[in-house]
Amino acid sequence: MFDPTIFDNLKVVLEGKLYELDRQGEALVIGREDRVELAGLSRTFLMRLRPPSGNCTAEIRLTSGLADFAGELRGLRLAGSDPGAVLTVRFELPGARSADAAELDTWLAGQWKDQADLLHEKTMQVNPQAADGEPDEGRYRITLRYRGKIDEDDTEELEALAAWLPQAFARMDD
Repeated sequence: MFDPTIFDNLKVVLEGKLYELDRQGEALVIGREDRVELAGLSRTFLMRLRPPSGNCTAEIRLTSGLADFAGELRGLRLAGSDPGAVLTVRFELPGARSADAAELDTWLAGQWKDQADLLHEKTMQVNPQAADGEPDEGRYRITLRYRGKIDEDDTEELEALAAWLPQAFARMDD
């Protein structure tokens, strides 16, 4: 028997809430990864979801590293750093949606205020063999990275995030 870490406890809550969305038909789970990186002694858990119809996908990622595990299990802490996990949410949309970046940024900033940093990115593939060299419309990504680390005291935030995802999908696919 082992004592679960902060990461393990958060992962169980997050995973349960996201599978519950799938079971209720509000989102479809399209991918799940649970990684242990042995060289750096870190863990990453992520789930990918999409709405039942639409072009948006979301990736919810939880990560913890050696400093978090050492701080929690052995009491070894870096100055100014408490153990926990980093939560990131990334939406991926068709590139044409980047035309609405300002509107989506305002809406997301209003939703998450001081809790998360927002990053907008657009990527495109260019076919150098095409006669006009015209790129495709690409992909538009919006990443919300929670400021600071979360721990077991923040499980309500994970529940709120899961409950908010169907609303976010509807807004992203407008």
